Amino acid sequence: MSSRSPLRLTRRGMVVLVAAVALGVASYATGYGAFIVLTLIALVVVAMAIAIPRVASSVDFDRADSPRAVGRGQTVELTLAATARRPSPPIRVVDHLAGQPLPMSLPATSPEVQTVVRYRVQPLRRGIQTLGPLLEERTDPFGLATRTLTHQLGGEIIVFPVVHQLRPSVAGKVGLGHREIAPTRSADPAAEFRGMREYLPGDSDRLIHWPSSARSEVPLVRDLYETPQPTLTVLLETYDGAATDVLFEDSVEIAASLMSEALAREVAVTLRTRDRAVPGRAEPVRQTAEALELLARVSRTTAETTLPASAMVIGDPMAQVVLIAGAGSPLIGQLAAMASMAPRLVVLRLDDGAAPLGPLSVRHVDLANAEQFATLWNTAALAV
Repeated sequence: MSSRSPLRLTRRGMVVLVAAVALGVASYATGYGAFIVLTLIALVVVAMAIAIPRVASSVDFDRADSPRAVGRGQTVELTLAATARRPSPPIRVVDHLAGQPLPMSLPATSPEVQTVVRYRVQPLRRGIQTLGPLLEERTDPFGLATRTLTHQLGGEIIVFPVVHQLRPSVAGKVGLGHREIAPTRSADPAAEFRGMREYLPGDSDRLIHWPSSARSEVPLVRDLYETPQPTLTVLLETYDGAATDVLFEDSVEIAASLMSEALAREVAVTLRTRDRAVPGRAEPVRQTAEALELLARVSRTTAETTLPASAMVIGDPMAQVVLIAGAGSPLIGQLAAMASMAPRLVVLRLDDGAAPLGPLSVRHVDLANAEQFATLWNTAALAV
């Protein structure tokens, strides 16, 4: 579906029109007949240029194999398929990504052959980037007038945050998502067998080992233990008073990197944010792509659109919690003051060095950017 925009004269067309008016004025002032002839010729040429570009488009456009998601800064190829209802001369086409024009040339098309144009873009901003509209520019052979037809050919690309590679081999050394969890007794027959012991009131009858009980003449049960899987909750501060735009983007990159590394180690990890529109999920994230899409959609929030600390679902009460926040975040002090939270809280505090940082009573790391976080992680130099 296309719509017509107002016709406009090119720079060359404006020159011809101004020249025609000047010749008309000169003809009136001097009475010289040749000027009148030149004026009429110039006006006829301009009129023909205005009439030649077609009012309606003879080409239908479609997006073919558009990527759904791409990492920020990565180059992605877009494909535009054009089908002509009648022979069409070469035209200029302008696509858009997040409002930025993407001009290209479409060669002559015919009804028998579908014409495909491929072009590359590099999204430089994280988020949901809209595609379109598509502009079709038709110009007369003289290059005097251009009519722009708008095709409502939309779409979107999810631009993921940058994920910094974190080495899983050093995860235990930095203490994030790798807490030692003591095994506990279990009634699950599939749990790890540690030995035999005497029956205690409350033990399940399923655990009684009858042959051993018969030999010892006392009820014996299998002693089973299970070790809970480590769990991690990543909290992302979105309040715009906590950090600058640049530091917020670094926070998102750190969250994406932590989520990716934890999922690679099969750690049950939950992502929560203070963005009312994208609060995350209370249940663990299953795939890296799911976490990246959540982080692609999150944005900085005002006081009105920021979830209060009391409304945030932390998830597993035994999970280690990593708060990623700018130094101005009030959430840091609120969580640090909670007796149930402080022992399992690690704060990754981002700061641009504009003001001195105050001390914190919980484990924390002060960072300038996401690259520094990745370097400290990979060299096992995080002091938490």
